[in-house]
Amino acid sequence: MFKVFFTLSTLCALTITSQLGCTAKTDVVGGGNNGGGNTSYTWSNIGPKGGYISSIAFHPSQSGVVWASGDDASGLYKSTDYGATWSISNNVPVNQATFSLKFNPANEQIIYSPAHYGRGLITSTDGGSQWSLSQAGLPSTGTTKHLYDFTINPTSSTTLIAATEDGLYRSTNGGTSFSKLTVSWGTAFRAATYRSDGRLYAGASDGTLKYSDDNGDNWSDIFAGGSVPVVQLKFTTHALYIGYGNGQLLYLAMPSHSGGGTINDASTDIATGLTYALTVISGASQATDTIYMGTSYKSGVATTRWGLFKKQFQEASFTQLGGSIAGKSIFSLDVDPNNSNNLVAGTAGDGVYYSRDAGSSWTQANNSVYANSTLAFAINPSNESHMLMSSSIGSGLGTNYVTTNGGSTWTSFNSINANDGESTFDIDPSDSNTILAGTFSNGAYKSTSGVSGSWSQVINKSVYIDRFIRDKQDSTHIYALATGPNPGSNADAVLYYSSDNGSSFTARTSLFANDIAPHPQNSGEAVVASSGDAYVTTNFFSSKTGLGLSSYSSSEGGFFSAAAFDSSSPSTLLVGGAKGGLYKTINYNSSGSGVTWTKLTTPIVDAVIRKIVITQQNGTTYYYVATYGADVNFSTTTTASLYRSSDGGSSWTQLSTGLYPCTIFWNFYPAPTTSGTFFGAMWGGGLMKLADQ
Repeated sequence: MFKVFFTLSTLCALTITSQLGCTAKTDVVGGGNNGGGNTSYTWSNIGPKGGYISSIAFHPSQSGVVWASGDDASGLYKSTDYGATWSISNNVPVNQATFSLKFNPANEQIIYSPAHYGRGLITSTDGGSQWSLSQAGLPSTGTTKHLYDFTINPTSSTTLIAATEDGLYRSTNGGTSFSKLTVSWGTAFRAATYRSDGRLYAGASDGTLKYSDDNGDNWSDIFAGGSVPVVQLKFTTHALYIGYGNGQLLYLAMPSHSGGGTINDASTDIATGLTYALTVISGASQATDTIYMGTSYKSGVATTRWGLFKKQFQEASFTQLGGSIAGKSIFSLDVDPNNSNNLVAGTAGDGVYYSRDAGSSWTQANNSVYANSTLAFAINPSNESHMLMSSSIGSGLGTNYVTTNGGSTWTSFNSINANDGESTFDIDPSDSNTILAGTFSNGAYKSTSGVSGSWSQVINKSVYIDRFIRDKQDSTHIYALATGPNPGSNADAVLYYSSDNGSSFTARTSLFANDIAPHPQNSGEAVVASSGDAYVTTNFFSSKTGLGLSSYSSSEGGFFSAAAFDSSSPSTLLVGGAKGGLYKTINYNSSGSGVTWTKLTTPIVDAVIRKIVITQQNGTTYYYVATYGADVNFSTTTTASLYRSSDGGSSWTQLSTGLYPCTIFWNFYPAPTTSGTFFGAMWGGGLMKLADQ
């Protein structure tokens, strides 16, 4: 999916007692008592079903058993009927996803799920009932944590190889610990596989391919690379098939390395797509090997070059498979080793599909699969049953959804920009047909005729719009918070402002704006959480004044990330930091003079505070703090979750029971009119609804 600059989640030490919709007594953390707050809460997943499927694996011998992984932090799923129905695996640690589900060839009860985003290797030794986590020796810094592929030596089943952004790592004890191999010919690896005789093959990000007969200590050349990464390596009994990231597919005849060549070239349909899925079936001879190749969306490339393709080796060209899977971005794929008519494909945004006739027809099967990351969300202020959301984006566009019945059913609608996906929505409080949509790299758009209407571009800049925020007193004044994939990387990544209900926007300041808290009583007055400080304005950011948080900036990585006023006491302001610090003042004023701050003691560690919500329920003021810690920048102590205080921040309750498979919040929204109801936009696992009564 699309990745941003914030941090990554810990594998929290949570005890998950149920899958979804769990009611639990609260547990007080951070000292103090519960402050007279609510004693129970309920999480429920309201969808939509489907999403981004990053790995598919048929069980080698158990008929009908298939495993799948959702992307980001969407967990693992199991099917016992060849992919027709699915159930989540409840005992997997939270916030898991893998690109490479594998079974141990010597003991098929052992299943490996190496976390792509750096959370370690989880292993089951009992067929998936229980899982354990190991991280020892695996890369631990930044993007080096990306784990792309995983392979097991069939002649020595305790020898494992992990292909990572930081090179190749080897375990000789079944995954308990790893050590980095000394490899001089590549720094990042996307693919690795063993041949049946124990010969190891590895493909580097520069396209180099080599083999080793001693588990990676020494390497022999096959061919040098260029600039396109090797992303897939698959064997039949006759050949090694090599998939490149640009849609090119090569082969090497086995057992020698002679007789290799190109299966498809730039003149065929697949080339210049993005290869992510490759599955091959051995024929009686290489001429009758069957090849399935999945490609994914790429900006500017015709739909004839992404989807699912099939050919026999002897055939001149691939055929794009049609039916319900036609034109879908294919990210993962596997074939039943016991019956090659059975296939399961995972898409980038549209969930799971299965075929029982070797790919001639396909059926979507998304029951109980919640693999969406809720990146864009809006709720109609005048009708809580009307909501918009957009799911994961990455190699695919993701999918936009609308519901008018509170999430009981969702309907997809088209992407607003043909080359991009949606990052945020806003519904006009006085006219639900007027909608703003932010994109990941093409600014913002507006429709005055609902989701099916025409869209006009209102911010024509190559920026990512993180959120829209309306003035509390005059909702026609709107802020748009624009960023880039990395903070400060784009001169246009600033605060934008509209005074005409979003018909036009102008860059208001040079601030890198992470969040804005409009004053609950005074139009034009607002606080922005930004780089270096929080700033106040009384004139829609024609000018601004610092609020004196700069001394805390370095401890927050230079960024403040969230802000909220207490509407019942507007001199109380909370500001959150990008490293989890939470700051409170009770003497806020618009001049910024004399404002003093207290850093609250919370259980939040090394996580970005993405959203602060302050509400009043039954005479009590509640603080809700939603935190984010995802991708490869997490630390082992990161705590991504939702926290609540009912005593002014003296003590905190972590609202995590029933929050599964993901505890990472991208955003958090109060229901406009129903007290105690909230919506969690999750970094995997769909859209969660909280009833905190």
